[in-house]
Amino acid sequence: MKVLYALQGTGNGHLSRALEILPVLSNYCSFDVLISGHNCDLNLPFPVRYTPSGISMSYDDHGAISLRRSWKQLNSREFLKEVLALPVRDYDLVICDFEPVSAYAALMRGVPSYALSHQAAFLSPLAPRPLAKSRVAESILKWFAPCNQSLGFHFQSYDDFIFGPVIRDQIRRLNARQSGHAVVYLPAFSDVALTDLLTQIQEIEWHIFARGISEPRLMDNCLVMPVSESGFLQSLAGCDAVLCGAGFELPSEALFLKKKLAVIPIRGQYEQQCNSAALKSMGIAAFDTLPAAQELRAWLMSEQPDVTIAPANVHKCLDFIFEDYYARKKHPASSSPRFSPSYQLF
Repeated sequence: MKVLYALQGTGNGHLSRALEILPVLSNYCSFDVLISGHNCDLNLPFPVRYTPSGISMSYDDHGAISLRRSWKQLNSREFLKEVLALPVRDYDLVICDFEPVSAYAALMRGVPSYALSHQAAFLSPLAPRPLAKSRVAESILKWFAPCNQSLGFHFQSYDDFIFGPVIRDQIRRLNARQSGHAVVYLPAFSDVALTDLLTQIQEIEWHIFARGISEPRLMDNCLVMPVSESGFLQSLAGCDAVLCGAGFELPSEALFLKKKLAVIPIRGQYEQQCNSAALKSMGIAAFDTLPAAQELRAWLMSEQPDVTIAPANVHKCLDFIFEDYYARKKHPASSSPRFSPSYQLF
């Protein structure tokens, strides 16, 4: 049996999850990997067969989605060519982590496809949303990378087909402690904007991880460092607090390590607004944009509720997928109740 495992390369979360899923997947089948998009900072320890451009969202230096930059990078004709050129019929099934080229190629050619992503969790109406729901954004989440069946990951198991987050082995093995500094990872903001704010809060040292720099530099109580896995994990293990975007993986890891957490969703990115709403419901601090110094200081001095994260079991997730695949091959009308009722096309 041969599987195409396809993931979105925009950001590091999808890649971090792949680092945990792919070694387990090798026990089930042979597979090739496809990555589309940009903005990832991790070195990949596995071969990648396909690297289409796909579709990526870009943001400006002030924390907002840049529609101009995103539209400039989108080439719909090239995207369709990539979909048509992908030899998806060479595979028995596609496992898709919010990757559009493989998803549409599979749907167009009738190849079974399974979503295994955080975004799949939003197919459930029970997953938290912000007060102002967006029909457009909900449609994007549904149709950006549509698959026959879906399993989702979220902070909590809000529905039958939603698991907890996939926690990397490196995170599980960290010696979590408090060393008197806070980790900052806000790639949607410039390091200048961050240091201007954080140098006003002298009660703690700030470790700011920023794109586009090659060497660490110290600015008062702010240590600005390039993004590297080893350096980031070392800082994360010893930090007292984490200030980051309202993505999924890093907030999950911070809560798993029992770190004080505050998030800032990227303006215009609905998924992060949904994550922010979920974290708020759990008692976690969430700011709409960079807060004033006094607000950030108040967060540092506040008590955070004890939140328990129940990590997903990757073996169980893949068991559900392969058991459902073989059951459908034998009896096409059958379906596991664990999956979302989203795209029943085979």
